[in-house]
Amino acid sequence: MTNFDLQFSKLICFSQLNLTLGDSLSINTEESTYPFTLDLAKFATTITNLPVNIVVTEEGKVTQTVPVDPDLLDIQRPSVKSQVMCRILDLNNFLFESNKDPNEIIKSVIEISKFGILSEPIDLKRRIALPWTIVAYPSKTFVQKAFTDLNDNEVYAYFAKLLRLDNENMIQYWINQSGLLDYRTRELNKLNESSIKIKNRKSKIEATLVDNSVWASNYITLKNNRSFYNFLPSQNIHNNVKNNRTNAHIEASRDFYLFGQLVKNATFNVKDGRVVSFNSESGKEALTAFFKSDKNASVVSGISLCDEESLEAKYINKSAHPLYSLEHTTTIVFGGAMQDSLINIDEDSSLEDLLINESLVKLAIPIGDEFTNIQLGEQTIVKEGNFTL
Repeated sequence: MTNFDLQFSKLICFSQLNLTLGDSLSINTEESTYPFTLDLAKFATTITNLPVNIVVTEEGKVTQTVPVDPDLLDIQRPSVKSQVMCRILDLNNFLFESNKDPNEIIKSVIEISKFGILSEPIDLKRRIALPWTIVAYPSKTFVQKAFTDLNDNEVYAYFAKLLRLDNENMIQYWINQSGLLDYRTRELNKLNESSIKIKNRKSKIEATLVDNSVWASNYITLKNNRSFYNFLPSQNIHNNVKNNRTNAHIEASRDFYLFGQLVKNATFNVKDGRVVSFNSESGKEALTAFFKSDKNASVVSGISLCDEESLEAKYINKSAHPLYSLEHTTTIVFGGAMQDSLINIDEDSSLEDLLINESLVKLAIPIGDEFTNIQLGEQTIVKEGNFTL
């Protein structure tokens, strides 16, 4: 196991999954990430003292199931305390640059999924009781394709910095971060305000939060009190907005990729929740196709807030993988709603009545900078780009 993989395994087991003795871990992976997953599973058994089950898939089909046993006799193994589920995603699965026609891409859900912008359908009656933890793994293929100007060691050093693997207090850092995210979500939810205003030198946004939708983060506590991160790195706190209450002029604060095209200097005008006009220096064809892909793709569905003085803000640039799109700056979300904010919505509620947006796709537009101020009700919650909480 390389030093990067060893540190990454420690991060996953101790910080992200928060594994303890008696946890029964199941890992879904792909052929490309199987070698790392096998090393991860072996490491996890030293913590849980139980077998780890690996399910290997290729193009959505199970190709093999591999049990990894701890180096203990059956009689020495503890009873199962809880079930833990983890999915290893190869960052190479999602395309950065592409010459495909966006108008052809949007004709196929499978093609759209390759760009990481599919939105999960919302079904309040079928919520996942045991959420998956997503681990984004920079495979060798991804490293060589996405970072052509860096050698392999430099790329892994980049990810080590982003995930704090190079920090001797890595585990404590993510413990502290979980406390910060938990505190901020609790404080924002205690305000019980629905009106939100965002303003900086480029953008001005006024929106109304969905009734009973809550501020949430990637740090999750289940009913059995087990806590974990469903994704790392994690900085954002997010919520859903009513699909007809946003009015805004938005100028993207960073360039971003969409359908393999670089979208530069994008601007959007929003009236009553929906984009009524947009422009960009490049990538307009991709934006046009995105808004055509689904009748509600042009609707503002959510807001995600981040500090602007984080490592993520510094190191995640326009080439950011779609999995990291909420972690580096404050964003406005077009398309599908964020489901983890809907945990307090009654299962018999009507999404239409609650003005929760449903869409096939989801796109985060970066808007944050060091001049961003945000008000929730009458209280300033972000000043000059950073939380006041």
